[in-house]
Amino acid sequence: MTPEAGTTLDSGKTGRQTTDEAGERAAAEAAEAERRRSLLRLILSDEASERLARVALVRPDKARAVEDYLLRAVRFGELAPGTRVTETQLIALLQRLHSDSDVRPRVTIARRRTWSDDEDD
Repeated sequence: MTPEAGTTLDSGKTGRQTTDEAGERAAAEAAEAERRRSLLRLILSDEASERLARVALVRPDKARAVEDYLLRAVRFGELAPGTRVTETQLIALLQRLHSDSDVRPRVTIARRRTWSDDEDD
């Protein structure tokens, strides 16, 4: 067997390992997402969960920020075990996050110059 043939076999093995690793990564991400959902089901009341789902349809980044905040609050003991976040508390949290990131998009209009604009008549 030539060294080139060994390289081909090794690269084939690497390709399979990469595919296996990608599958493992996808499975780990799916497990993490399921763990997040189950924790959020324990934290949020039914109404709050529905509202957060509606927010996620429109602003997934904002919903993700709220989820992260709630999970962090539980992890660090800011949210007492067994207490559930109500819809009104979730609304207050959304308003607070909205006021923190109250950066409006800026629109700049750049007018095109025409051939008549170049003349100094």
